[in-house]
Amino acid sequence: MFAFAQPFTSRRAVGAVGAIRAAGAALALAAAIALGALAVAVLLTSLACYLLYYRLKPRRAYVAGAVPLAAVGLFAAAMAVVAALIR
Repeated sequence: MFAFAQPFTSRRAVGAVGAIRAAGAALALAAAIALGALAVAVLLTSLACYLLYYRLKPRRAYVAGAVPLAAVGLFAAAMAVVAALIR
């Protein structure tokens, strides 16, 4: 049976493709906003850790220096996942 009692035509196919692309664009926009917010959070965390680095004892300074590196690595992984999902 045809959807809405109308035959499937090329015009409907183009409309469906347009709707899918619009949904993809909305996903891309949401992902861009989320990645932007995550980038700001990583930047502020990194800045705080680097400012604390020089005031801490050696072992704690080591951890404070490693946190930004781990955060940037996780951010890069998140960017790769989002890039793979958007394509």
